[in-house]
Amino acid sequence: MGFEFFSPLAEDPLRSGILTARHPVTDSARLFAALESANITASLRSNRAGEKWIRFSPHFYNTRSEMSRVADVLAAEIRA
Repeated sequence: MGFEFFSPLAEDPLRSGILTARHPVTDSARLFAALESANITASLRSNRAGEKWIRFSPHFYNTRSEMSRVADVLAAEIRA
């Protein structure tokens, strides 16, 4: 979907399960609002430059279908 990631890559020893991303065209606050409307838990963060990023904290108890739902909500909002 064209997202940029602020999180370390998979091979980075400092990686974690937390994922921070933004879309280069679609406003992060708008995407975050769509997630909230769908009752999906995430947080809207700002970096030092004031750019908005969406932070996800998936864990072992999240299912693939829940992760697919997040992707579906984001894809629908990007197309809107």
